[in-house]
Amino acid sequence: MNVILNVEKRESGKKSDRKNLRKNGFIPAVIIGDGNEGINISLEEGEFLKAFKHNFSVVTFYEMTVNGEKFKTIVKEYQIHPVTRKIIHVDFLALKEDKKVEIKVPLEFSGEPVGLKKGGRLETLVRSVKIECLPGDAPETLKVDISKLNLAQKISISDLKVENIKILDNPMTSLAVVHAPRGMTSSEVQAALQD
Repeated sequence: MNVILNVEKRESGKKSDRKNLRKNGFIPAVIIGDGNEGINISLEEGEFLKAFKHNFSVVTFYEMTVNGEKFKTIVKEYQIHPVTRKIIHVDFLALKEDKKVEIKVPLEFSGEPVGLKKGGRLETLVRSVKIECLPGDAPETLKVDISKLNLAQKISISDLKVENIKILDNPMTSLAVVHAPRGMTSSEVQAALQD
């Protein structure tokens, strides 16, 4: 998902300057990337939070213009005030369309496992995975079909079929599992799997 942000270039300044920005409803931020030491910017708090919180469950690219130069970015890191829990600083990573980037992508589980109809219980173990891809190939989410999971079965990263991206997490990592009902013996599980 692409979000356009209105930003203003700011001078590095002192701590009190950043504090005044926050008091006036702005968040100090920086754009970092290849070949630049960091471009200090400020962005309107309400506008950013609306986009950030609304799109938290998908990969979001932020487009911004500073002094006529356009940037396509992702949030690399953000700082939260320990008491107020407000975002007090954001680091954006500037992307190049021809250079691969490492990002975390949320998983989107779909389908109802067949094991649930036999009394099983679904447990999702992982909510996102780290991938490497070109910015144009980045999915908003990775779809994981769990409809074929039966009792005592799991789906792992190695089971995912993806194109144009490389999953960087351990391929043996389990994403979701259908647990057999408590008290069910292994022979009962095997019999249920035959049905």
